[in-house]
Amino acid sequence: MNAVSLTLLQRLRSAGVTPTAARIGVLQVLEAQDPRRLNSEEIFRELRRRGMRTSLSTVYRITQRLHAVRLLLRELDDTGKVHYRLQWTRHEAPCVRVVCRRSGQSVQLDDVDLHAGLIAAAARAGLNVAGRTLVLELPAL
Repeated sequence: MNAVSLTLLQRLRSAGVTPTAARIGVLQVLEAQDPRRLNSEEIFRELRRRGMRTSLSTVYRITQRLHAVRLLLRELDDTGKVHYRLQWTRHEAPCVRVVCRRSGQSVQLDDVDLHAGLIAAAARAGLNVAGRTLVLELPAL
C-alpha cells in the first residue's frame, strides 16, 4: 500500500469512518484534483474512468458522509450546485481559501493574521467558525 493510501486510511479511521474502496476512491480523486473542487457527478465520472464500478447515488452518499465528519469542504456555486474539496486536517495551519465562482479556481492563503481577523469579524457578527478553513467566494462577473 502506498503512502497516499495509508494517509487516506488514517484520515478515514480518525474520523470514525470505515475505509471502503469507494470512500478511498472518492478521497483519491479529490486529492488528485486539489485544489480544484469537484461535484459528485465529476467524482463519479473520474471513478468510472479509473475503472471503479460504483453508482452515482453511492458517490452522493459518500460525499455527504465525508462532509458530515469534516473530511470534505462543501461549497456552492452560483447555480446552487454543490462542490467538494478535501478539508484540512486538525494538525495543519489555519488557512483562507479564495474561490472564483465563475472558473472554480482557488488559491490558498496561509496567513495566520488574516485567518484570525476573519474569525474575529465572524464572531462579532454572531458566527462561530473557529477551527475551520475559511472559504471566501468571489462572485461571478
